[in-house]
Amino acid sequence: MGTHLGQRLGSRYWALAMLSRGGSARAWDRDRKIGVVSHDLREAPAYSIERALGRDGEGPAYVLFATLSPDMRAWLSSLREVRALALGGIYPSEGDGWSLYDTSHAFDAVVVFGAVSSSRPTATGERKAKNP
Repeated sequence: MGTHLGQRLGSRYWALAMLSRGGSARAWDRDRKIGVVSHDLREAPAYSIERALGRDGEGPAYVLFATLSPDMRAWLSSLREVRALALGGIYPSEGDGWSLYDTSHAFDAVVVFGAVSSSRPTATGERKAKNP
């Protein structure tokens, strides 16, 4: 989808990552037996993109890669630790969602939140895992 939008919109299209230094998020339990539940997100390590580009405190940091210093752009051009969770998907079985990622080629900008909190489920719908 991003490739299609980039071709159609050109410089008016930006790929934006939304990251968090910690908090909690809802996703399926690892074994898919309970349902969509809250998971604690451990604090981002010092060497992660979330810590390098985020702010201390609760306020979000809005970072356009093109405005970063040459040194920071060079740092981002290597594989870096980032929390890659598909929120609402299945919580990863290992590593709490941290993986090496090439953000400098995948995104134009990031928003880094200090801490996020789990959403509250709506009153409708089934929230329990079902046997296939």
